[in-house]
Amino acid sequence: MRIEIIMPRMGQSMEEGRVVRWLKSPGETVETGEVLAEIETDKAVVDIESHFSGTLVELCVLEGDNVPIGTVIAVLEDGLPDSKDSKGKESYQVKNTQPPSDAETANSKSPSPGMYPLAVNASPIAKRLATEAGIDISRVTGTGPGGRIGKEDVEDYLRHIQAQTSRSTNSARKKSSPLARKLAEQYHLNLDDVCGTGPDGMITKQDVEAARLQYTANTAPTATSNAVKIIKLSKNRLTNGQRLLKSKNSIPHFYVSIDVEMTHALDLYKSLKARQQNVTINDLVARACVIALGYYPNLNASIRGDELILHEDVDLALAVTLPDGGLITPVIRECNRFNLLELSRYTRDLIERARSNKLKQEDFSEGTFTISNLGMFGVREFVAIINPPHAAILAVGAIRRVPAFDEKNCVVPSNQMTLTLSANHQITDGAETAGFLSRIKQILEDGYSLVT
Repeated sequence: MRIEIIMPRMGQSMEEGRVVRWLKSPGETVETGEVLAEIETDKAVVDIESHFSGTLVELCVLEGDNVPIGTVIAVLEDGLPDSKDSKGKESYQVKNTQPPSDAETANSKSPSPGMYPLAVNASPIAKRLATEAGIDISRVTGTGPGGRIGKEDVEDYLRHIQAQTSRSTNSARKKSSPLARKLAEQYHLNLDDVCGTGPDGMITKQDVEAARLQYTANTAPTATSNAVKIIKLSKNRLTNGQRLLKSKNSIPHFYVSIDVEMTHALDLYKSLKARQQNVTINDLVARACVIALGYYPNLNASIRGDELILHEDVDLALAVTLPDGGLITPVIRECNRFNLLELSRYTRDLIERARSNKLKQEDFSEGTFTISNLGMFGVREFVAIINPPHAAILAVGAIRRVPAFDEKNCVVPSNQMTLTLSANHQITDGAETAGFLSRIKQILEDGYSLVT
């Protein structure tokens, strides 16, 4: 049976992915769970594992190519017949349970009952929207809990179909080879401006090289101009910039700060380190934040249109800087079910995998609350931009040694840390956010609450 491997969706904002590197070659055997390729999304480089066993017979996409989600990128052959197996049972084409690679399926009829081997986990609104649009909902990738298909997933799928239709039209008008497209992207050239000399006007590698030389000649700097270095922005920086610009312009941000006396928390940290527990200050803050969110559910919420979605579990997104620049926010799910040491282990594993490009698809869920910590860089305090559709984001500053007054008005040393909450005024208000920060302060200053 022929098994088509498609470019998966990894996050709501993802529209396309780039094949960084193939780890298997045609003719090689692929086992279930083996990594086929490294894919760059708008957030990070992620390993794509095969969900099937078989022989790799075709690579449909070159390394470096950007392709939209749902595009067939490779083909496996498992040796089984396509229609019936040796026992006479029906065998299903894998492509029937995956998003299609072209826009024609948007006009196809809905499948008959029993055509697909797996039940479709979708909301009633999503099913109704898919029926009205005339699409097969089993081809839609769900991003909800347990892979549930929601209204937004169907809408994203429809936008993808429309984009594919547009790309197909453009492709018919302007044909180009895969290598030509790769070079055009590398040289920042618009293929619409390149004249094709190949068969039927196809744009070849030579055409792109010639266009580049012509462009360089026309834009060469004069002898009096200053030398500059141009660096193409990564997908990560472009996407983060666009999302956060939209967040800043569309969400009514307001900011509340509080100082926390961290002496007891530091004592706990030192005690755990002495017991060979690799806990960080950020783990203590994260644990306190998770506990406090249990008292303030409005801050563990998402907003969609005129609806506020209150989450029972805390899915904590952590802002992680990458070694080569850029920022990603992978998610630790159900943090409220972990104690401090468990949360610390999950956090350490997530950060290590993020910085070595080993994150998995499930690490890019939407999350419910974000923490950003710049304290390790000596930053005293800062404000962060809300990661939509979250209600808030907590900015963590450095612990600093300062003089303070005790109850007898005597000057004593104090370990102060500033926390700043950026919140969405559509969802919450100053009094509620002040209560939330006060609860975090109480937990950290007590210390014992972190391990109970």
